[in-house]
Amino acid sequence: MTGYIIRKRHWPSPSMMAHRSVKIDTRYTHQRFRVLKECIRSALLPSPSRPLIRRKAIIYKMSHASARSISEKLAEYLDTTIDLHKIDIITLVGTMTKEEKGFYTNLFLSEKEVSRYNAQIMCATSGAGNAGLDSTAIGSIFRLEMPESMSDFFQEKGRAGRYPNAHPTENRYTICFSIEDLLYLFRRTMNPIELVINESYRKRKVIDLIQMALVLASDECMNRSEIKKKRCSICKLWSLQHL
Repeated sequence: MTGYIIRKRHWPSPSMMAHRSVKIDTRYTHQRFRVLKECIRSALLPSPSRPLIRRKAIIYKMSHASARSISEKLAEYLDTTIDLHKIDIITLVGTMTKEEKGFYTNLFLSEKEVSRYNAQIMCATSGAGNAGLDSTAIGSIFRLEMPESMSDFFQEKGRAGRYPNAHPTENRYTICFSIEDLLYLFRRTMNPIELVINESYRKRKVIDLIQMALVLASDECMNRSEIKKKRCSICKLWSLQHL
């Protein structure tokens, strides 16, 4: 096998990871980039408890075109921000070759600057970057659309806080969504001009969308280990924030 290979890392054991937690912040808004700009500085600058760690963030978008677009827009913003202008952005989408994906993934996961490239942000489509990214430096995840399923929700949330006793004050999964996201995904799923019609697949996707919509519209605890009809200490701030 030729090309770049993603380096294998030894993940902490389940017992070591049992007490980590990530805060979930949902925002019903059409001004997604404004929310991203408000949060990105605190997501990337060193934290008081881990001052020597180069903090990283992942931004998820639905399509490769929108991932590239937000990457370019954010790069322009960072270049004009004094304390963030040295930070670089990696883009990871499904249309890339295996070699490209491996190269850029390794570049993002590197604990040091590589060839003066300070890759602290990754803009990715969910399918290309929602699993296998294991770094103790990743503390912030942004989904600038509605997740398509609970599986995506948990996979993306799980990229943050991958170290023992990770605390929700430093690890956050922020979802910016609108009703248009649900309508777009529903129309895409029910597209009548598809060459191959798989009704069982469509039915499963619709159920996933409805389940995800109910989750985002509720005030129940979204911690995977505590999905109960009550709030928990980690999710005290779980609410829709209308902007």
